[in-house]
Amino acid sequence: MEYSAAMREAYANATPATYYATLEFSCADLTESIRVVDSDRELVTADAGTFVPVHFEVYLPETEGGVRGELKIDVTCLPREAIEALRDISGATAPIYIQYREYLAPNQAASAWLPTQPQVSEIVRTFTGVTITARLPDLVGAKGPRRMMTAATLPGAV
Repeated sequence: MEYSAAMREAYANATPATYYATLEFSCADLTESIRVVDSDRELVTADAGTFVPVHFEVYLPETEGGVRGELKIDVTCLPREAIEALRDISGATAPIYIQYREYLAPNQAASAWLPTQPQVSEIVRTFTGVTITARLPDLVGAKGPRRMMTAATLPGAV
């Protein structure tokens, strides 16, 4: 493929963009959320706090109709405190939620995020870290309207 002179000039003058992918694990049983960033150094943000550097792979859910998407995350080399916290909450009765965000620079607000928080359905400890499976809420199969319209709840509607 041959690039035009304008494309070559645009690529030559473009500043490289680095984005930081982050995960935040929250649960009612945790005193503080577990925050990790896919980077080699910690990330301090304006809206969510400090993220610990680890390596992780995120496999985004399917987007087919009628399928409840599963988010898969492979986290390697977690700090001992994070592994112990995840192990402790994996047996908890309170649901564990994941917030995925992307940042373009430190000390800024998130530039992109998942609009819903997937709920963790499985945490498997591996030799190098943990594998986490989370499910998105069933937004496609949700019944609507969500509350029944009756004369008692909405007088005049019936």
